[in-house]
Amino acid sequence: MNLATILSKKFEFKSAKSDKFADFAKSIMINIDSNGIETKPKTPLRDRWFQMGLNRGYFIIDKQKINSLFVFQIFTKLCCMLNNIRPLVLDFFPLLDEYKIICNKLNLYNSKKTLSIQKDFVLTAMVYYLFQNYPNNLLNFIKQNKLTYREFIHGFNDIPFWYKEIVGSLIPPQNKIGRLISENEVVSAIRYLRSIDKIVNQKNVADVIGCHYTVHRQFVRIYKQII
Repeated sequence: MNLATILSKKFEFKSAKSDKFADFAKSIMINIDSNGIETKPKTPLRDRWFQMGLNRGYFIIDKQKINSLFVFQIFTKLCCMLNNIRPLVLDFFPLLDEYKIICNKLNLYNSKKTLSIQKDFVLTAMVYYLFQNYPNNLLNFIKQNKLTYREFIHGFNDIPFWYKEIVGSLIPPQNKIGRLISENEVVSAIRYLRSIDKIVNQKNVADVIGCHYTVHRQFVRIYKQII
């Protein structure tokens, strides 16, 4: 049994209560028989992307061949990011409402293992969705949720170069023109720096927020008012 077959079985949802959920689960997986032969030859190429990447050992992203292990590393990072965004905006993703229902139920019933498994499945499907129709889906996700370069990069000890290059091409490393920054955001950044015993200065606070520490006028004004 190859890795693709194992993952297909792992994400097979026989207990899904929603027909929409079950249909979507089937649509993004390919049935592989015992000889490793695909049994759904008419499945669209976009639905075979994840499965083909597993079988070949690499994925095609932005016309680049990316080793599967590095893609899984990024999948884990993006799953964590999606899980932490509140409220999450992801237009045209067919399971967004179901995902919100699962999250609400988990807040009330943390011991529900089936719900946790379903949530993990939907998060994986979300990441899969982000890499389809590249770069449009990923770029829309960034704009709709007002994400910064730092949010995609922070936390990596050894960041894959291809991922850093892709993120850098979609989001400027420093937002010099600037999104709107609230006073609460600056206060939170200051508290964070103090909690890790790091020097609180204009540059360090700006690095946490993800803006330029001298060019972003709104940030400079708010920082000087607080300090």
